[in-house]
Amino acid sequence: MTLTNTPNGVTKKLGGVDNKVIINSIDFVKQFESNVNRLREALGIMRMQPLTKGNTVNIWGDKVIEPTGTAGTDDGAGGVVNPAVDIPLTEVQRNLDRTIELKWHKYRKVVPWETIQQFGYDQAVLQTDRTMMLQIQNDIRKDLFTNLTNLSDATSANVTGNLQTALGAAYGKVMDAFDGNVDQIVMFANPQDAGDYLGSAVIQNGQSVGFGLTLVEDFMGARLLLNNSIPKGQYVATATNNLNLAYMPANDAELMQALAGKQTTTGELGLITLVHDINTTNATQQSTVMDAIQMFPEISAGVVKGTISAPAAASSSPKA
Repeated sequence: MTLTNTPNGVTKKLGGVDNKVIINSIDFVKQFESNVNRLREALGIMRMQPLTKGNTVNIWGDKVIEPTGTAGTDDGAGGVVNPAVDIPLTEVQRNLDRTIELKWHKYRKVVPWETIQQFGYDQAVLQTDRTMMLQIQNDIRKDLFTNLTNLSDATSANVTGNLQTALGAAYGKVMDAFDGNVDQIVMFANPQDAGDYLGSAVIQNGQSVGFGLTLVEDFMGARLLLNNSIPKGQYVATATNNLNLAYMPANDAELMQALAGKQTTTGELGLITLVHDINTTNATQQSTVMDAIQMFPEISAGVVKGTISAPAAASSSPKA
């Protein structure tokens, strides 16, 4: 009994599997990939990098070495060269900055035969599959926050004021890090800090993007994503074009060969694989989910993190 992916991404039944189970498995995978795409769009990530072989992404940094000319002599300083003089070389060196290692995230859930009989297949298996998907999404979100907040060479910008003050400080730091080459800024903050700002200004909520994140659209020209995983009084910001998404395809042909004979469902992108299996040894229904997704910033110095402190209360002088 196996399920295989047809060219149009529709799962095809090859054995005596309940069509309802197949449809729900397809819905699980499609919903997950849709949520990942909504998160990617909210973050402004344009590139999705599948790793067909290996599990590492090398982050390279470019260093420009200009000719050592002398200003005023027109011998190459600042690109100014005298007529008929050989143009000196400008060297661009590529140096390995850091390596991102992708790891497989593996989740397994079993439901006893008795629980299926008591609550029905929908509640016992399919609903708990969806609950497990929320945990998987939360883990991906936490990985993103960890990759942003644990950078030792990120730029600091502690401010006194509110969320608006923090964004102003982050804007300047991010623009400076990328020499103005910024598509848009994305900021992560705690909902309570957004609530404090609402006392003096109105911000417009955008569509929720899942993963426990809420998008606030056009917050002073930036994308603002709110989640309680960012402690109150802290924030992280960077350029949208600084964020990347890499993944190892879960529908790789070699992996699918290893799962031959199992009820396996994957999507067109191969972001996740769902395997349903009956274990007759202990009479349980087993759901196994696997993914290898990592979102990370490319340039560490382009990540700004800081704290938000309330202004000190003004002291009043005693009356004479």
